[in-house]
Amino acid sequence: MPAAEKPARSSALDELRTTKLFDQDQITFVTDKPANSIRVRVEGSRIGPSVLVEGTDARLGSVLKKIKVDPALADVNSAYVLRASVVEQQKRALAEATDRLERSLFLARSASTGVAAIRTAEAQLVESYIQRARRVQPDGLLVVSDRAGGFADLRMEDDDVIVIPKRSQVILVSGEVRAPQAIVFDPRLSVKDYVQRAGGYGERGSRHTIVRHANGETALDRNIPLQGGDELIILPNIETKWFQLTTDLMSLVYQISLGASLLHL
Repeated sequence: MPAAEKPARSSALDELRTTKLFDQDQITFVTDKPANSIRVRVEGSRIGPSVLVEGTDARLGSVLKKIKVDPALADVNSAYVLRASVVEQQKRALAEATDRLERSLFLARSASTGVAAIRTAEAQLVESYIQRARRVQPDGLLVVSDRAGGFADLRMEDDDVIVIPKRSQVILVSGEVRAPQAIVFDPRLSVKDYVQRAGGYGERGSRHTIVRHANGETALDRNIPLQGGDELIILPNIETKWFQLTTDLMSLVYQISLGASLLHL
């Protein structure tokens, strides 16, 4: 008969020195001591190391001072952080928004055949956005700076990524325009002017816009002054017969347009 299996047990390293071992015993070494350091990666416009080892109490401000850059090329004031734990939060938020919209879409009742036909057509449009939302991959972007160059007092986490954007003289126009493209920044141009240079509004284009700055911060005011490095996103025109569905769909469209990438501190 096979020998009875001995139960596994744990021992400190000092105890192992005096532990009697038998044939076919297996020993697994496990590190359970809390780490006293973290690794922070640096991406973007830098001239120094791409990995920094810091203490577990490291703050963003102190880490930024150690990153070497060329001030003529690097937009340090627009630095942002990518964090793995935020990715999971964003995935949950996006999944909840998608599920809520899907429930609103398929559980709604139609009062007549005519209303049912309208809702069927609208359902096809909404379903296309739901499928796009399910393909979005959040990147865990944390907005940590303001437009005045100040930074949040953020405690860094292991495997955080600090991104230093390059200084840019370009405005990227995307979304519901006929010819999405990058356009050289001109302070004399308005949002409407940039849209015209990108071929004008697309078939579903609307006056609803998102301006995303280089630091990841967003604004929904089309009258806000643009600056080099901004992205101008033209949102689609959403028209449905159900107010709640419209509200939920617009919320989802915002997240899709941004790649679900933003979480403000």
